[in-house]
Amino acid sequence: MFARCVLVVGLAGLIDVACGPSPGTDSTAGSTGVVTGESSEEPAPTSGEDSGGDTLACDDPVPIAQALEPSAPSGFVRCDNDAVHRIEPVACEVPVTPSSCADNSAGGCSVDADCTEAPFGSCQQSPALWAPQQCACVYGCRTDADCGSEQICRCAGTSLGLFTQCISAGCASSADCDGGWCVLSPDACDPGGYRVECLTPADACFGTDNCDLYSCITYGDESEWHCEQQFCG
Repeated sequence: MFARCVLVVGLAGLIDVACGPSPGTDSTAGSTGVVTGESSEEPAPTSGEDSGGDTLACDDPVPIAQALEPSAPSGFVRCDNDAVHRIEPVACEVPVTPSSCADNSAGGCSVDADCTEAPFGSCQQSPALWAPQQCACVYGCRTDADCGSEQICRCAGTSLGLFTQCISAGCASSADCDGGWCVLSPDACDPGGYRVECLTPADACFGTDNCDLYSCITYGDESEWHCEQQFCG
């Protein structure tokens, strides 16, 4: 299992390092055979409203397509401030991400057949600077029903992640968030994210709004959405 370490610098200048495995995977390994693109779905709703009348706007929402062929809507949209939120659960057309393992001289799996601890296993190369010659198993999913409690099935896609896999979730769609959105918290080490949580007008940030060059993130477990500068190392 690969450890994922994130060096974070808060607005107050404090530095911390957090390490741990990616949810639903044995690694944060990279992938090949990925096709990027946007779907032609109609734009999603553009704002949420809380009981006090405050509006959380998602301007010019663009549906995000599943990255693996055959492509299809992912259930997520991206706002013009780069916030990504889930408007509805959908089935992932390709639950197993094609293997990318090219060099496992430092250990790990070699082929998909080595990954049998759960359904939809694949062997992926690690992109981590501390483990460039290591591969590990990643386990995919087709629907939310394939995942554990407080998880959703996130399809691979641009701004979503390199693999189809289960990720931590405090919501299943924006319909679960009273006056807000079910937003994907960005990850410093990988394109995409490994957690969705409700974000409302009461939170301090939304996408790049109010964060300048920082990221609007949450760690779940009642952690508030906040601006934070992240470094992967």
